[in-house]
Amino acid sequence: MQKIKRAVTDILLAGLILLCLFLVCRIWFGSYISPEKYDAAVDNVKSFISSPFSFFSKGKVNTFSYNMKVLLRPEKIVLNYAANRVELSASDAQFESVKGESYSFLSNMLTGEAKITEKTTVSIEEYFQALKGKSLFINYGNKLDPRLLSMSISGVSESEISGDASEIKDILIVFNDSVLNNVSVYIPDEKTDSVYKYSVEYNKAKLDKVVNDFFETRRGGSFSSYSFELNFHKTEDGGAAKVLFAPTILLEVTPKLTNTVAWRDINEFSDEHGLNAPLENGILREFKINPMTMRKFTDVSGSTIFVENFGTLAIDPKGTIEFKAHEGRKGISLFDENDTGVFDVFKTTALSVDFISNVCAVFPDDIMENLQLNSDLTQSHRGSGYYVINFDYFIDGAPVLIKSDGEYNHAITMEIENGNLLYFRQYLKKYYKSEETQSTMTSISAADKIVENTDEAELPVYINRMGTCFVDNGSRNLYRKWRFELDGKSEPFIVY
Repeated sequence: MQKIKRAVTDILLAGLILLCLFLVCRIWFGSYISPEKYDAAVDNVKSFISSPFSFFSKGKVNTFSYNMKVLLRPEKIVLNYAANRVELSASDAQFESVKGESYSFLSNMLTGEAKITEKTTVSIEEYFQALKGKSLFINYGNKLDPRLLSMSISGVSESEISGDASEIKDILIVFNDSVLNNVSVYIPDEKTDSVYKYSVEYNKAKLDKVVNDFFETRRGGSFSSYSFELNFHKTEDGGAAKVLFAPTILLEVTPKLTNTVAWRDINEFSDEHGLNAPLENGILREFKINPMTMRKFTDVSGSTIFVENFGTLAIDPKGTIEFKAHEGRKGISLFDENDTGVFDVFKTTALSVDFISNVCAVFPDDIMENLQLNSDLTQSHRGSGYYVINFDYFIDGAPVLIKSDGEYNHAITMEIENGNLLYFRQYLKKYYKSEETQSTMTSISAADKIVENTDEAELPVYINRMGTCFVDNGSRNLYRKWRFELDGKSEPFIVY
């Protein structure tokens, strides 16, 4: 027995000696200690020792279904009742309760718990008429693949609507006037211009109460009108309109008093030695950069540059992450090696959403709290399998656009081709609503500014989408602006 114990002890000791020799070789002959980086030696050694075990300390916590519910939200919800209508955004106190009750019904419908008794296609005139009745109008702003929309609402991708419509931007829930427990749902298909109508068996008492209670507490004040109600969506015979609005855009005639937005840097992003070591390690892990094989240096701007065989990652301690795949390389694979399926918009969005959630989880602040998908999620942008997916920080119901080099940038931009990340950029800031308020001009007045800055030959201007935004140009306080998406224009028109 004594001989066995001694043998085991000798084996363990020999193993420890070999491990120590291996670590010393890797540290001295690897990239962790260089003449220019003596001050960071301790952190580098810690990084090397801890990196093999990072797999056990970090992993995907949330599912794609959960992340979609967090990142894909309505841009606005409109309550319609007796010719009165009010637009709610995320900044309104009632928004979450109205959204919650609407989603509860839609989830039952999508999963089959609420029975669809009839499905038809109807005219656009019937749809406009239904918009005037007692209803909830949910608008997402962007065109969405029905499977992604279904996933964000119910947690399942395949549903009744995923087999019908191709691209969805709006959902209209109408409370029928009959005593029967049934609800009508209208879904316009943005690609084919068809309007699908579903009759659903459902106890509408709770939905009814949401609308009744809202208008009971809101008496007086101004109400909005849809563009089609004012005939602002088309040119009348012999008319000479200078600006036209998409039919379901809501127009207000009175200015609103809103809060401004302030920002602060991400806490603990950097220290006196540069980029915070734990954050650096976490970011490298998510971008699949091997500390053993990478090359690392600091450029003239102060950014830390990591070079791998497949691409380059730049981290600016002021708060920007940017990855670029090398010319001719596929970049970072976001999918499992065994996945050989087609990378359509659904699968690509799933990969991007999960990747974003893991990157954001590296930071001490809850960055995803205000993050939201903000791009069309439909067909490929440039050939099969190529997609550009954008995310923005939404504060008080409006996105923050980062102005840099004269361009308006999204908080996160990703370029993905066949499941591989070709490009990634993220601006890291924490935005929050400040106490300062401002009076925002009306949409009509803002649209007049577009006409003033448009050549006569290019009139009339057709507005596909509009809303307010905040522009981050480096100022401490950000003020609300109007943002318009115009027909035939790739860039938004911002009215200051």
